[in-house]
Amino acid sequence: MLQEKINSQTDHLEGLFKKYRDVPKEVIVKEDLLRVGFHLSRKTIDSCAGEMRKVYQLFSWDFTKVEKMGGKDVSVLFPDTIEIIGGIYQLRRIVVRPRINMDSPYSINLIENKLELCDRDSGSPIAELLPFRPVPGIMNKSFEDGTLYREVGPINADFIIFRQCQYWGPSEECKFCDINRNAAAKKKLGQVKTLQPKKVEHVAKWCEDVFFSEDVPIEDRPISVHLNGGSITQSLQGLPEFEFYIQFVDAIRERIGTRWPIVIQTGPWPIEQEKEAAKRVNICRLSNYEVWDKDLFKIICPGKSKSIGRDQWHKGILDQVEIFGEGAACPGFVCGVEMAQPFGFKTVEEAVKSSTEGMEFFMSRGAVVRPISWCVEALSDLPGQQPPPVDYYIQIDRNWFELWSKYKLPPVKGFPPIGPGLNLYPNSASFDMGVV
Repeated sequence: MLQEKINSQTDHLEGLFKKYRDVPKEVIVKEDLLRVGFHLSRKTIDSCAGEMRKVYQLFSWDFTKVEKMGGKDVSVLFPDTIEIIGGIYQLRRIVVRPRINMDSPYSINLIENKLELCDRDSGSPIAELLPFRPVPGIMNKSFEDGTLYREVGPINADFIIFRQCQYWGPSEECKFCDINRNAAAKKKLGQVKTLQPKKVEHVAKWCEDVFFSEDVPIEDRPISVHLNGGSITQSLQGLPEFEFYIQFVDAIRERIGTRWPIVIQTGPWPIEQEKEAAKRVNICRLSNYEVWDKDLFKIICPGKSKSIGRDQWHKGILDQVEIFGEGAACPGFVCGVEMAQPFGFKTVEEAVKSSTEGMEFFMSRGAVVRPISWCVEALSDLPGQQPPPVDYYIQIDRNWFELWSKYKLPPVKGFPPIGPGLNLYPNSASFDMGVV
């Protein structure tokens, strides 16, 4: 039986549960955690020795700068994702990215040799963390040049094949993004050996070995291959963006066949290139439109606005639906950044209305939009911003699910199932939605 007024965070959550009775509790908890992150103590970090570690992501996904975390290694010693379950609200499994925020009202504490999600002020447990899975032994295998498998990609086959972005500087970089600064920081701290693009032969051989390895438990094996990286506006290693990515696709297909989807996340390509990519079979395309409002797109995404343009970006996404089919075009947007100040919307109502308009534009045409809850990263051009109220995120998730149901859209190819307790996507709770 729940106690009354256990602590401030449970009061906060219970108020939201009452306000949004039609939304799963898991969605509400997850969005609040994504919105404000977690505080991690040194004791908590040290308790995870030998377990799965945070791997290189395009973004830092952290609110706090490394030098304020209590050690330069804190940002990479906790896993990329954690699984939260049970607790005082009997939550179904929530998979969430642990964004580090040393000012967060939530903390992850070690209590009786178990990790718990807690109210930071009182230390009262809210829910449990499932034990971290050990790193499969194959991740310690190395290629002939000494590169370790774990340096090529994480066990979920999400490959950051280009670790920087060719939109450079404040006049081109997206305001919410810290790709280039994150890359520079990781290189300076010695957390990565090189920022050079991944080698095609490494990625392809990695896929062959991991997808077919008996040493990788079935529950840990990838369900798709995700190729990701910063934008290539000119060329990379002498190749334009399309050719750079397609060489990886062809090499991987030669190794593992067509059974597993290959998800390619880049800007939209000219229609003939999209058609050429579709010949590879079982492809999913992710071209994130970032922010819907026309004026805010110019401010928040200046490079994309100048080089491709909002209208052409949107047309490219709709072309992807026609070429790859419904469920295989999944554009994302940075959910909440449209409330960044001083240029963004001032009220939740305005922001929700604008972003819902964008979601309906795409979802009514067969593109399954993927909200990505904004992390106010310390290395971006928007550090220290006040995140939107959690009401914004809950309403976006609810509207997303209503649109997904209204237009009878399929799940996203290469992504986990949709529904509370089923979804594994860590960056938004939209895919955790379902009927209460």
